[in-house]
Amino acid sequence: MFNKQTTLDLGGPKLGFTTDPQNLTVNTGTGATFFAIGTATFPADIPAQFATNTGIVTFRWYVDDAQVFDNSVFTGTGTTTLQIASNTVGKTVFCEADYIPSAYGLPGVAVTVGSARSTGNAINEPVRSASAVLTVTPELSIVTQPEDVIFAVGTAVTIGVNAALSNNATDGFGYQWSINGNDLTDGTADYGDANLTVSGSTNNVVTLTANSIEATTFLTTKVVVSNPNAFNTPVTSNTKDITVLPSRPIIKIEQIDNSSVADLSQHNLDPNEDGEITFTDATHPYNQICIYSPEQNLSLEVDLFGGSGLTFNEGTNENGQFPGGDTSAGEGGYSKIQFTMDKNVEYIITGLYDTVNAPFLYRKSNLIACVGEGGDGGQLGEGGDGGGVNIRGENGSGVDAGNGGNGIDPGNLTDSGIFGTQFEFGEGQPLYAEDSRYSEGDTRGGRSIKCSKGIYYRDEGFSSCQDVGTVKFRLSDGTEVTNTGEIERGFKAGYNIMETGGDKTTGDGGNGGNGATGGNAGGSGGGGGGSGYHDGSVTVVSTQQGGSTDAAKVIVRLVT
Repeated sequence: MFNKQTTLDLGGPKLGFTTDPQNLTVNTGTGATFFAIGTATFPADIPAQFATNTGIVTFRWYVDDAQVFDNSVFTGTGTTTLQIASNTVGKTVFCEADYIPSAYGLPGVAVTVGSARSTGNAINEPVRSASAVLTVTPELSIVTQPEDVIFAVGTAVTIGVNAALSNNATDGFGYQWSINGNDLTDGTADYGDANLTVSGSTNNVVTLTANSIEATTFLTTKVVVSNPNAFNTPVTSNTKDITVLPSRPIIKIEQIDNSSVADLSQHNLDPNEDGEITFTDATHPYNQICIYSPEQNLSLEVDLFGGSGLTFNEGTNENGQFPGGDTSAGEGGYSKIQFTMDKNVEYIITGLYDTVNAPFLYRKSNLIACVGEGGDGGQLGEGGDGGGVNIRGENGSGVDAGNGGNGIDPGNLTDSGIFGTQFEFGEGQPLYAEDSRYSEGDTRGGRSIKCSKGIYYRDEGFSSCQDVGTVKFRLSDGTEVTNTGEIERGFKAGYNIMETGGDKTTGDGGNGGNGATGGNAGGSGGGGGGSGYHDGSVTVVSTQQGGSTDAAKVIVRLVT
């Protein structure tokens, strides 16, 4: 058997802190310093020759219960002094002390083998200091500054600011808006040459409504933001410009296709500014063109031109004529109407593209006016002219020609319609139970409907003539067109039955024109023109069969 000698930690020191770290309060971004003093003492009953303390007390710092090490934020992590360089949130801090024993010699005894001794381990190691709390007073800042605004009499504008505390707290914010250095209060008062109604003067968003002005008015605004929890309260925003203009005949234009982003523009209808504006598929090549007045109600005059049909261009004789006679295309119908465009209400121009070639004008969901497309020429006869609003389409001419679309009295379109046989149903294209389509080979034209039905909104339970609220435009699948205005809307994209022309059954006849009711196609003669329509809400200045020899277009101007 072997004997093995072991050492015992007899009489080791006891660790303790004579100075604990203390609570601190600092501003965001300011450094903090914590102190802790730890000692190792021997019990009084240990003989002096065994209480020679040559060991070492070591220190470790913890922040939020995790040990920290020297880096760009923390220094002194192994000493009695911890420095934190920069703070944005509060922390809990404590220090932990440990004892490293050390060898020593007995007094008066030469150091020989076996004569050295070692201090014992501390009897309570490691030991932890009291915890201290680092409280950081947050900083107040303006994240989003207000912007310059320009608006006109009769309209309102909002000016906003976004402020935040560095600790992300959301309570305690106060706001005070001013104009030209004078604090605002809610209510109506004169500011310079403008009479304004103010709402939200102590909110983060203030609303200004221009009631009247004596002349174009230039003002300045800023907002003072406060929060009693911040060390730097209050803070003041940038000073921004406010321009108040006389009311202007502005229309905003949203060109919308199959994208979540529209092509936006605006047009001043004042004859001394931009004047009238013409919409064609060439100038505005989008399926839906939304126009609205953001500043005031406008008295508008609108010219509607149906597109002309196609000329039959095969089988000419040596004189450049078809054997049966004149085979030119029918002209599109023409009408001049007037109506009031209500402020911030959606008006949709559509049907200018090739597959319809007849303008349809909607106020929200309601079809308020359309004119007919001319019928195509056939081998043995010309196409019939399209009708203006409230006028039927002209019959085609020649052998076995197509009849023009029947006229419909103002407001008498129904909620059920018929697709013309020219319309090609694509994959997934719905045909609602109340609507129909003539069978293939049928040459008859169809009939439009009084209100757009759409796809998304129908699935959401909206009826065809129902408004959808003050919202942005939505595509047929429900996709929101994100940059469109939040205005009163009702138009429902994807299903409105404008393709009403009849399809020819042979290569000799002409197709019928699209319109409120489509023209019938001809067997060998020309196709009939489509009819026009209005719902009774517009004033008809003039209307006629024919008169348009080009593609479909719409001209908008102020009533003079």
